[in-house]
Amino acid sequence: MTKQRRMIREIIDSADGHPTAEEIFVAARKRIPNIARGTVYRNLAIMEEEGEVGKVVFPSAPARYDKTGIRHGHLVCGKCGRMTDLPSDGLTDYLKDVTEGPVLDYRLTVYTVCEKCRKKSDG
Repeated sequence: MTKQRRMIREIIDSADGHPTAEEIFVAARKRIPNIARGTVYRNLAIMEEEGEVGKVVFPSAPARYDKTGIRHGHLVCGKCGRMTDLPSDGLTDYLKDVTEGPVLDYRLTVYTVCEKCRKKSDG
């Protein structure tokens, strides 16, 4: 693993949430000032292809990167946009039963209002 790729992995692992490629690039620049944007984006593409990280895509928004390439859902706050992982234990098995066939892939996003935004509304 190259030092650039290791650093990108560390940035994603230490992120609070699911960073965009641009956020990862900005954090990488703080560690390696001369790193090229293309290096970051190319490594992210390789890491996604190899299942090392997940890529979460939403219409009209930049893609975000997930610490894991393992299938799972996400909770997204409709007010602040914060994204968190949604445990999906047993979901693949349930989907296999419902579809009566193999589950090749799925995307599950539940839109809600996070606790922090609910507290702001109550106050």
